[in-house]
Amino acid sequence: TQKAIEVLERARNLRPNLPNLARNLGIIYLKAGLSTKALHELKRAATQMPSDPEIHYGLAVALYREKRFSEAYQEVALALARRPQWDEASELKKKIQSRID
Repeated sequence: TQKAIEVLERARNLRPNLPNLARNLGIIYLKAGLSTKALHELKRAATQMPSDPEIHYGLAVALYREKRFSEAYQEVALALARRPQWDEASELKKKIQSRID
């Protein structure tokens, strides 16, 4: 994971406006447990690719980890609006909802 982070960070520094790089780096940061860094990259990617459900799902995961449940709920709802039959996102939505209620 660390090697992937290094490669993607270098690529992002060379081509900072490529939304796929921001999305992929955000997802790798999530897998590494770096929620704050993931949020930064995924928010950047979301402005450039707002219809990508994986970006919204990643944002929901990062926000959930940061205990920002209302924001996480909004993001997972966006992910599911774009990909309704996504079991993993549906489960996350239930987990978030239980924290809001």
